[in-house]
Amino acid sequence: MNQTLPEIHVYAPSFEHGIAAFNAGATIVSVNGPVLGLRGEKYHVSWQQIQQLITYAKKIGVHRQVHLRLNTMIHNADLPDVREALTQAQNIGIEGIVFSDASILAQAKALDITIPLILATETTVTNSEMINFWHEQGVSKVLLSRELSISELCKLSETVNGAQLELQIHGPVGIFHTLRPVLENYATFLNEKQNNFTQGHVSLVEEKREDEYYRMFEDSRGAYIFSSSDITLYGFLEQLSRIPLHSYLINIYEQQAVDSVDKVVRLYKQAIDAIYEHTFSLPVDWKEQLTTINRYPVTQKFIEFGAPQ
Repeated sequence: MNQTLPEIHVYAPSFEHGIAAFNAGATIVSVNGPVLGLRGEKYHVSWQQIQQLITYAKKIGVHRQVHLRLNTMIHNADLPDVREALTQAQNIGIEGIVFSDASILAQAKALDITIPLILATETTVTNSEMINFWHEQGVSKVLLSRELSISELCKLSETVNGAQLELQIHGPVGIFHTLRPVLENYATFLNEKQNNFTQGHVSLVEEKREDEYYRMFEDSRGAYIFSSSDITLYGFLEQLSRIPLHSYLINIYEQQAVDSVDKVVRLYKQAIDAIYEHTFSLPVDWKEQLTTINRYPVTQKFIEFGAPQ
């Protein structure tokens, strides 16, 4: 068993979600600041609120941290905002930068930013050579692909040199992001008002599997498609405890209620603590509990066998 209790990292789409996550036992809360967070145009917090979260985190525990997400697509026109956000993050005491574009790393080096950098590319971190490369460039932690099996995770962790590893254990997965305004174009085609299609109530439905719904969302930086079911690795927490993972990620769907965040995080926190105290017993109805709290279907896809080759 991994002897170090993994951190619980929760992505919080609002200040209120962040407070709830900390109260439920999260050790790391990441948020979108005013600029350059993935899906952050509507779902972000102000610099003042980030400072309040940092103050609250320090008040409730010495190991609580607030991380800043700068993980959207970066264009040349965004580079001044990158520099400003990194400088502001350093000034107010942010303790981690979640990024996906190498420009964040380059600018952090140029500005002598000392905040740990966490690489989160959604799907492409699938081998130790890639992880070791990014670690040599200055990355402290990487978020592993959601498509790796338990067996692959074990083998990969054995050949990683120094980088911390994070794995998403719960929540939605973004499977597609385009800069094209897909929903706006579709609304125009139907001669409808755009708002009918951009408030999180639109889904793609498979032609042959009518129960498969892929949630969609859109802002000025493009359109986003989510997996039809949220990941849940609750049933595999005991096996995961044998792998040297530094942190577990719980992703929150932006329109999820604050009280459901509290319940989800507490459920996982209690299970993780019990596993490391050797008192855990997997509840028979754990999947029903999570589905009820979560509001969206949950799946364990990939963790047993990995993605089809």
